[in-house]
Amino acid sequence: MKFMKLGSKPDTFYTAEAVRSVSTEVSCDLIIQVEGSRYLLHKFPLLSKCLRLQKLCSESPDCSPRQIIQLQDFPGGVEAFELCAKFCYGITITLSAYNIVAARCAAEYLQMTEEAEKGNLIYKLEVFLNSCILQGWKDSILTLQTTKTFPTWSEDLRITSRCIEAIAARVLTHPSKTSLSHSYSRRGVGRDDASCNGGGESARYKNSSKGWWAE
Repeated sequence: MKFMKLGSKPDTFYTAEAVRSVSTEVSCDLIIQVEGSRYLLHKFPLLSKCLRLQKLCSESPDCSPRQIIQLQDFPGGVEAFELCAKFCYGITITLSAYNIVAARCAAEYLQMTEEAEKGNLIYKLEVFLNSCILQGWKDSILTLQTTKTFPTWSEDLRITSRCIEAIAARVLTHPSKTSLSHSYSRRGVGRDDASCNGGGESARYKNSSKGWWAE
């Protein structure tokens, strides 16, 4: 499975009295509410990368030292939001086929685009998705499975269709022209499963088609 790490700072997020915050000497000036959870954060790192937060803060009538912003119907919930927040702070985050869909949908919701900052999260996620995730069997299939949690977002961002196209392209590729991964089969590759090739294939290609293709 492919992984991508972003950021270099240690994780300084902590929970105190049911509120999530980040350890720093600078006072928090932004309260963000996501699915009933409260985050005490800072405007500068977040607003510099999130156009949606810029807009919400500028339109909010709240002029208190700690401006309160509510993020309704946030895709991926608190876990996806925290990934995006940590990226803004430069804290190390790890992305894989298991969480890239949630992260991509959350970044789209927050509008973490190149307009806000060059090399922003959406750009990095798209590069990772296209150049790594969709180049392998297991990652493509796992990513496709996670799109069921965010069907509308995944369709609108073409994540679902790209996963299907990547998987279909590999099914149609002749075994002699691809490096086949056997790791996806949950029940092992030792049993005879349906093969995508005819009976005229060599023993080498017959063996390589056991397990993974039927899965």
